[in-house]
Amino acid sequence: MVRKKGKYICFKCGFEYADKKWASRCEAWCSSHNSCSMEVIKHAIRR
Repeated sequence: MVRKKGKYICFKCGFEYADKKWASRCEAWCSSHNSCSMEVIKHAIRR
């Protein structure tokens, strides 16, 4: 996960989150499933 200007970015897919918790969940899901979870990315603020 990368932190950039107050946002957290998933290293795998590039979705941006305001909350570190969701960025961590996104990165964990992406790493283990090689896909994105709709339940997680609905919390994304941008891609």
